[in-house]
Amino acid sequence: MPEKRYIIPLSDIDRMIIRQDRTGHDILAFSVQLEVLINSRWRKAMRFDSADGHPHRHVFYPNEVEYRENMAAEDNNEAFTQAQTIVKKSFQEIHERYKLVLERM
Repeated sequence: MPEKRYIIPLSDIDRMIIRQDRTGHDILAFSVQLEVLINSRWRKAMRFDSADGHPHRHVFYPNEVEYRENMAAEDNNEAFTQAQTIVKKSFQEIHERYKLVLERM
């Protein structure tokens, strides 16, 4: 099955971009990215993905610093679900934190 990509608006200034490769119910690879709109520009603030063979999370900062940590999920299906849940619950807080770092630069 070819990769699927779709955008889920979370607010007027926040969106989640989903990419997934799956076979049946099994997710082979995925990406769940939170983008925030600041100064008329979409910026990636956080991404969960399964690149490098293990699910992990990237936190991006406006000064191009990036933090990465592995997820404790058992498999890609669990990690994909966790990633979407975290982004949906935390997008406003993540957006505000990103904006604060940008203002302090």
